This record gives sequence, structure tokens and C-alpha cells, in this order.
Amino acid sequence: MDSAHSKILVNGYPTNHIFAFDRGLSYGHGLFETIRFECGEPLLWEAHLTRMKLGCERLAIPWQLEWNTKLLEEAQRLCGQTNAIVKIVVTSGTGGRGYRLPKYPQPLRIVSAHPLPSYPKSNSDEGIRVCTCRHRLSDQPQLAGIKHLNRLDQVLASAEWQGSTCQEGIMLDQSGHVVEGTRTNLFGVQQGCLITPSINRCGISGVMRDYLLSLAAQKNISVKEGVFGLDEFQQLPELFVCNSVLGIWPIRSWERKNYQVGDVTRSLQGLVQELPGA
Repeated sequence: MDSAHSKILVNGYPTNHIFAFDRGLSYGHGLFETIRFECGEPLLWEAHLTRMKLGCERLAIPWQLEWNTKLLEEAQRLCGQTNAIVKIVVTSGTGGRGYRLPKYPQPLRIVSAHPLPSYPKSNSDEGIRVCTCRHRLSDQPQLAGIKHLNRLDQVLASAEWQGSTCQEGIMLDQSGHVVEGTRTNLFGVQQGCLITPSINRCGISGVMRDYLLSLAAQKNISVKEGVFGLDEFQQLPELFVCNSVLGIWPIRSWERKNYQVGDVTRSLQGLVQELPGA
């Protein structure tokens, strides 16, 4: 992973170039996954693959059967036995000017490996500061849940808190309901019940979010998914954010309100650390 080319494969070939008329570049017609690898082994690989297949179906990008094995082979080829972040991008391939889908689409896949980000241990041990973003998520049920390439909502929202004392920004929908962080999903806990905003009209159905919901079912932890106003969610006594790269970070302060790291959060952190490869 020393040279730029050795970290990137485009359709299986070592290069960092794509065609200028790729529809992912022209229209954001594609999707991506960001996957944590520990000693060459992916965390929650099948969940990432399932979400990518769903995204291709939603975006009318034909899934190639060979990707079921090629994507993992290429990811492991790049990161070897190291700890790394692997990003997989799939686009609908090259097309002419105009929105109309190509008659015979030839999807493009890009696999790249990157060093693990270095986060302070205090983020997971003591918790983080979050703020409420002014920029709101676009409301589009057809695109809700999947990681399509148009991430301008997150880009603009992230710009609001970067450089501040916050470690994450919380995003609302067009009606002012809490949805998620700029790069994380959001959870609360009240009287042992796990509470999280629904992802029906906007937001990303995170792989770690889904894993925690399945864990809750296994551990007989009750779950409530729903629509919550900002004040309502901030009143919950225990809050945390999560994603498949950073795991679980408790929230210790959200603007003027402070929180303690609760027992449910600590328990879930321990279970996440038991993931194969974690």
C-alpha cells in the first residue's frame, strides 16, 4: 500500500483514472460502501454487500454476479493482512450526454484501501460533543437508506461543525425531526429501551445500526423506531452515535445538555468489540 496505484483498482486493474463521461461523475449515478478491515478480514461484510445490492436495484444498476467474490478478493488484495478502510464505489458506467440510461449499461467498480483513521480513545470512553446542523436532509423515500453517491447534504452539514469543538453534527429532516449524524446513525436509550429515528424518507440505513438492532432482538432489548422532534430526542437520558468504522461513540454533550455514558451503551460497545476481526 505504498504507491497510489497499488491502493486503487478500477474494474480489477491498478489505476487511479476513470473515463470523464462516467455517470457516477456526471450525475452521481452510483453508490459506495466503506468497510473496516482488521488483519485483512472485513467487519460485517455480508451486510455491506447486501446493502450495495439493494442500492444497485434501487438505482437500476445491474449487479454483476462475479462481484459476489471479486469485490472481497480485490479488497483483500489491496489491504493484505493489515488494518485498513476499504471503500467500494459502483457506478452505472459510461454514458453520453443526458440522463437517459444506456441501453446496455456497463457498470464500473472502484476498490480502494486507506489507512485506519486515528480517533482519540476518549471518543469511545468518555463520549463526544455534538451540535445540531442547520442544513437539513433532502426528503426522498426512493433514495432513503442506501449510500448513493450524492452526499452534498452531508458535505454542507459537515462544513458547519468542522473546526469547532464538536466531533459530530446531528441532521434533521425537512420537518425538523432528528434523523442521523453527518457520518453516523443516532440512538437514544430510555428505561432500557433502544430508541432510534426511522429511515423511511431520508438518511442512511447504516450497517452498524442494523447490526445493533439485530443484537437488541437477540438480547431481548426493546426497540422503538419512530419520528422524534429535536427537543424530544435531546430529553433522552442516554445517547450515542455509531457507524461500522468507528463503532459506538457515546454523546456526552449536545449543545447545552450534558449526558452520562449509560449501561446499555457500554454493553453494546462490548458486544461490538466481539465482532470477528474487531
